[in-house]
Amino acid sequence: MNIDISVIIPTINIKNTLNIAINSVLSQKINNYEIIIVNDSLSHINFESRKIKCINLNKNYGRAKARNIGLQNANGKFICFLDDDDIFYDNHLEVLYNFLTQNNNYFAAYTSSHIVLNNSIKDFLSKKYDYDSLLVKGYIPILSVMFRKLNNIFFDENLYHNEDWDFWIRLFENKNIFYINQITNRFYHNKTEKDYKEFEKTRFQIYLKYKSKNNFIPVEIERIKILKNTEFYNSYLEELALYMYKNNLKNDLINLFLSSLKFNFKDNLKIAKIIIDSIKDLGDLKTYNILKEKFLCKQ
Repeated sequence: MNIDISVIIPTINIKNTLNIAINSVLSQKINNYEIIIVNDSLSHINFESRKIKCINLNKNYGRAKARNIGLQNANGKFICFLDDDDIFYDNHLEVLYNFLTQNNNYFAAYTSSHIVLNNSIKDFLSKKYDYDSLLVKGYIPILSVMFRKLNNIFFDENLYHNEDWDFWIRLFENKNIFYINQITNRFYHNKTEKDYKEFEKTRFQIYLKYKSKNNFIPVEIERIKILKNTEFYNSYLEELALYMYKNNLKNDLINLFLSSLKFNFKDNLKIAKIIIDSIKDLGDLKTYNILKEKFLCKQ
């Protein structure tokens, strides 16, 4: 029988929450799906159900690899992910599946969620899809999405945090994505201070990875605002300035740093040198000589 939907659940065999997650899929209003459990631990699990396929790994590889293994073993035309401590409401698959089968021009669709913080349930409302916004912030929870299966895009296994955001950036590029303004799932937010530091680190890595010209200046201004109070702020400014210089975006560089960021040359002489060199390359030798004399010659 052809399978319409594959629901991939990576787990480290947290039995209580895993059973709840699985039951939330088994309670869906539509029936033509498979559940792929990727057990990313040394233990062995199995479920006596034709709807459930268990893949037991021989060690803990991490969420990204577990999800990739799920993708490689999925038979469905459409893919969904569910973490082992989250749940789908009983209409989740139906809402997304009905939309995508009735709108073939859309590659993926996503809904909003409930989020559980300190035992309190709150609305986690997403927003209308915009790729430039996605380049700035990962605002689409992984369990909210259903997409058409592809065989050439996978999770970055070098990322332990923000791997879903990185995946959406690559998967959704140049595709039609639709936001359904309806809450159809619930996820639990249990993050430590260490987790938040890792989130900042991987955000920095992702910003470096996806520097692009999609509304270049507005996107970078928003990224820089988010990094403003982190340890990665100055490093990102330097990386961005160098990237823009090497890619011949010298007018944009000067506009971003002097007009938008109100950059002070004394704050960072590495960036100051890149800006001054850009001014020289653009042919304004008078300004170049003045700035060089004032900021660079006395180093």
